[in-house]
Amino acid sequence: MLHLCSNVFPTGIFSHSFGYEMMLEDGRATDMETYEQYLTGILQMGGARAETAVVRFVYEQPERIQEWDELCTALKAAKELRMASSKTGKAFLRTFHKMYPDNPLKNVTLVHTNYCVVFGSVCRFLEIPVEEMLEAYLTSSLLSYIQVGIKLIPLSQMDGQLLMYRCYPQIEKCVEEAMKAKEDICSFNPVVDIASMRHEIQFSRMYMS
Repeated sequence: MLHLCSNVFPTGIFSHSFGYEMMLEDGRATDMETYEQYLTGILQMGGARAETAVVRFVYEQPERIQEWDELCTALKAAKELRMASSKTGKAFLRTFHKMYPDNPLKNVTLVHTNYCVVFGSVCRFLEIPVEEMLEAYLTSSLLSYIQVGIKLIPLSQMDGQLLMYRCYPQIEKCVEEAMKAKEDICSFNPVVDIASMRHEIQFSRMYMS
């Protein structure tokens, strides 16, 4: 689990800000306090909350993996967010196939190859306990967001560590909700969705999304 969630595992996630780069240009979440609110929103109502449930669905019902891949794509209103999930998912899967060349996922064809779908499938193959998997998924995702804030705002590395620490209760709550979630999940974070759509035509940018 530590290996899969390492920041050096080649998913290309460092190339994506998931819409935040546009938010910063708009003057939103420009310091540690407001960035913490942004992270909390992602965990409470945004993509991280919904995708964590999808990770569990894939783990528990692998025979419906195509459905979960479609669902994860449908949850993303912005083209850039769909693209980011697909690109990181494909990169994650390529590396996993190199590590485990005889794994059964080689026989599965996914239309979108969303990152959370691949993550759940890989963890099932490796027999990682469900709750540990969900905690690791959220922690890894949040660390990626925090690295974006460190680079763009900018925040200090100490600020980044404090933000991560402060988000632990939200991560625990998000995991609890994911363990109880039904299939009628949703993602509602219009500020991020709109920022991601506008990011496609942002004049000057560092990130792909």
